[in-house]
Amino acid sequence: MEHIKISELEPGTPVKSVCLIQSLEKRQKRSGEIYVTLVLQDKSGTVQAVMWENTGKFLRGEIKAEDFVKISGDVGIYNNQIQLTLRSVEKVAEDKVELEQFLSHSKRSVEEMHGELRKAVESVKTPHLKALLKSFFDDAEFLDAFSRAPSAMSMHQAYIGGLLEHTLAVLRVAHAIGELYQPYDHDLLTTGVLLHDMGKIHEFAYRRAIRYTSLGRLLGHITIGFCLVEKKIEAIPDFPQEAKILLLHLLLSHHGRKEWGSPRRPKTLEALLLHYADYIDAYLSTYKETTEKARERGELWTGWQRMFERFLFAGLPEDLDEAEAEQRWEELRRECPGNDEIPT
Repeated sequence: MEHIKISELEPGTPVKSVCLIQSLEKRQKRSGEIYVTLVLQDKSGTVQAVMWENTGKFLRGEIKAEDFVKISGDVGIYNNQIQLTLRSVEKVAEDKVELEQFLSHSKRSVEEMHGELRKAVESVKTPHLKALLKSFFDDAEFLDAFSRAPSAMSMHQAYIGGLLEHTLAVLRVAHAIGELYQPYDHDLLTTGVLLHDMGKIHEFAYRRAIRYTSLGRLLGHITIGFCLVEKKIEAIPDFPQEAKILLLHLLLSHHGRKEWGSPRRPKTLEALLLHYADYIDAYLSTYKETTEKARERGELWTGWQRMFERFLFAGLPEDLDEAEAEQRWEELRRECPGNDEIPT
C-alpha cells in the first residue's frame, strides 16, 4: 500500500499515503460544526493535519488514535510548520501495512545497551543503593518496559528504546562533568541518573503510536518515578534516611526549574550534575536527529524547532562530491558578500 515518508512531504503538493494516527482532537468551529486536528506519524517523523469536513467517522469512533489510515489531501505551511489539510481518511487494517515503516527504534542494539547498563549497576559499591538498582533492573518485566519505552513523545529520542539510550547518555555526560568538579558521590549520581526518568515507562503508551497515558497526564514521570522509588526504598532494610532524601531530591529536581516541571530546583552537586547532563543530552540529541534529517533531504537548515525556538543549521549533506559541495558553498558566499571566513 502506497506510503510517502512524512520527512519527504513537500508544501504545495497533493498527497495520498498511509499514516499512523498518533493523536487526534475534536474541535468546534465558531459555527458550531466539528472539525478534527491530528498528529500523523511514520518512522521518519510526525506532521500536523486538520480535517475541516467529513468528520463523521471520527465522531462515531470508527477512526481513532493508533489506527492506520489512508489519507488524501494537500500539503501546506501553517505557523512555519508543514501541515496537511485532509479531504478523506479511510481506516486500514494492520495486516495491510509494514509496521516497521511507522515506529522508529534506537539505532543502538538492545544487547549493547543492556551490557552498558549492567556495568553501570555493578559500578555502584554502596550496598543500599546497589540493592535499590537491582530491585528494578533484575526484574525482567521492568527491564523490558524500560528498554522499549521512548524518552519523549515528540522531542528527543522519541522512539522505541529511547529511554534506555537517553539514560545511558546522561550517565556518561554526568560523570564526565563530575570529573571536573570533584569530589562528588559517584554511587549517588549513578543511582539518580539510572532512575531519574524511569516513570516514563508508565507516562507513555508506545504499542504503536507514542502518546501520553492518563496516568502520565495526571501525574507525570517525575511524580510516578518518585512514588515507585520511595516504595522500593521502604522495602530495603535499614536504608539510610539521608541517602533516601538526597536520592529523592535528584529525582524531584532533575528538570531544573519549576516551569519545566521540577517540583524542586537542584540544590546539591549531584543534582546539578544530573540536571545539566539531562539538559545536554536532550538538546544535543535533538539537534543531531533534526539536522541529520535535514541533510538527508539535501537542506542546509532544519524546520522551526519548538524546543530551541529557532531554525538550526544542518550543513551540507555528507554524500555530496567535491564539485557539488563547492557549488553549495558558493551559494552561501553569494548570500554573505565580503565574508571571507566562510570555509571553502
